[in-house]
Amino acid sequence: MTDTSWATQLLGADTLSASRAVLNSNFNAARRLSVASIDNTDSPYTTSDIADVVSVDASSGAVSVTLDSSVVGDVVHVTKRDASANAITVSATTGTINGAASVSITTQYETLTFCRIGASAWAIL
Repeated sequence: MTDTSWATQLLGADTLSASRAVLNSNFNAARRLSVASIDNTDSPYTTSDIADVVSVDASSGAVSVTLDSSVVGDVVHVTKRDASANAITVSATTGTINGAASVSITTQYETLTFCRIGASAWAIL
């Protein structure tokens, strides 16, 4: 069967295939999450636009994580991977998280997902 779509006619089959491959590659790269693996020696840790997931080992001491983003709609996942009694305290550089100054994560494998919902507000999803 011959492809007679307007794109194939305009660009040619080889150019169209190459363009599709580039688009698929860029889309897949854009949707990958980056992970920051931290412990108490990194505390206080401030998130950046490049760390979507913050995996925390608090076995050697409590850890503070500060959410820092200038883009409404940004999402950051913070997870506690150890079984210690040490807490992870999450706060925002500006504003609140669900109306509070900070929240704590105390249980192993507990993950909270934070979304920037305004200039000075984060929500827990």
